[in-house]
Amino acid sequence: MIKARIYKNKSGAVCGFRIESHGNKLVCAAVSVLALNTVNSIEKLTGDAFTCDHNPSGGFINFLHDGLAAGEEAHDASLLLEALYTGLDGIYEQYNKDITITTEVYHVKD
Repeated sequence: MIKARIYKNKSGAVCGFRIESHGNKLVCAAVSVLALNTVNSIEKLTGDAFTCDHNPSGGFINFLHDGLAAGEEAHDASLLLEALYTGLDGIYEQYNKDITITTEVYHVKD
């Protein structure tokens, strides 16, 4: 089963995500495309700072937009992250036995 965790800042804006595990090949491929496209789009279209850890052979990706996590404005990145969340939710509606989505408030570490 694929586990998607959506990080939100204290204002409720999506500021990152963690996706891990494998499962149904169709669902895994769709989720991977959404996640990688989101990261690549934020990098190429916004130039915003972010942290992204991943396992090159698959298994997990963890992304955090630095400014959004701190509560700053970042309209373009915010829109792309909300689009990811919408896409994941759409996959969940069709394949809820193959994916879980949770949300949590991300607390900036001092």
